[in-house]
Amino acid sequence: MSNSTASEIRMTRVNPVQFEDFAQSALQKLGVPSRTAALAIRSMLDASLMGIETHGIESLEMYVNHLEAGGLKADREPVKLSGKGPVEVWDMQSGYGLAGARTIMEKAIRIAKELGIYFASVRRTNHIGACGVYGKMAADQGLIGLVSQQTFPCLSPWGGKIPKIGSSPFAFVAPVEGSFPFYFDCQMASMTRAQVKSHRLRKIPLPEGAAMDLEGNPTTDPDTAWFGQLMPIGNHKGVGFAMVFEILAGILSGNQFSTGIPSIVNEPDKSADSSIFMMAIDPSVVCPEGDFSKRMEEYIAYIESSPPIDTSNPARYPGRREGEQWEERSRNGIPLSAAGPLKFEEITKRLSIDPIIKAGLTN
Repeated sequence: MSNSTASEIRMTRVNPVQFEDFAQSALQKLGVPSRTAALAIRSMLDASLMGIETHGIESLEMYVNHLEAGGLKADREPVKLSGKGPVEVWDMQSGYGLAGARTIMEKAIRIAKELGIYFASVRRTNHIGACGVYGKMAADQGLIGLVSQQTFPCLSPWGGKIPKIGSSPFAFVAPVEGSFPFYFDCQMASMTRAQVKSHRLRKIPLPEGAAMDLEGNPTTDPDTAWFGQLMPIGNHKGVGFAMVFEILAGILSGNQFSTGIPSIVNEPDKSADSSIFMMAIDPSVVCPEGDFSKRMEEYIAYIESSPPIDTSNPARYPGRREGEQWEERSRNGIPLSAAGPLKFEEITKRLSIDPIIKAGLTN
């Protein structure tokens, strides 16, 4: 691999099954139980299959760092603290967020099918990756899924200059008959910190209006932005939405405020101890026509019938691109970034496990 050209490395693809084997070896070497590892791996794979690179299979490196440093507790399981009917409060106990979030969404699906709705506010969780992954679990069962996570503070209250609020990534996912689910997943900041990190590593400027320094001055310098703050989407409206989602995830669950959440990239020896909320809704309970996914199919056709401004880029519903990526990558494998093979090679050396290339890395 060291003799490969940059273009060859960028085109390298990994079969999902081979990644599962490699990641299981890595996580079990670090004390993660097999079932917990399998759930976490599924969350990373689902993100990659949809083209969400920042939360996909290459994020394994971040979780390995977090586990090795002790901030991520390998053997902790989420526990229910209290509840009434379909509303519950959970504690993730600083465990593996990628796995615990799937466990709670599995329960959300069961209860929503029985009672029509389920809501959970969850404290002391670590990074759960792409929120929409868990919403898709619900949509695949004919339900609507809503998920958000409290994060490291990167937004200031409108008019303030000290970051107090996280980017509050939020996802809404709903079933569509005959198509990939309606998949809306975004954060309330102009870009992710992972994207800022990528700009730092590549030494390229940020887009105008994406970030500010510690004094609240606009900046395109990714190093300054990393230690500064991001701009919210929609100005004060984005800040408002970020606070709403923090209330549902953090205030309801009794979690700490966002300024207490460390950056697990900079401080992997600490648990993020952030919070999430999850909701599952059975649309058959309320949809007058009784067939929500069919109505969604009609709605998508209605939306995409809008004449395009550019014929090469027609109107598309949220989820169309993700569905195309899912189909192509399931068939041909998941492409890696230029740094991807090097990340897996480093994990192989650190943990003394078989290399992923032996498990089926292809060009």
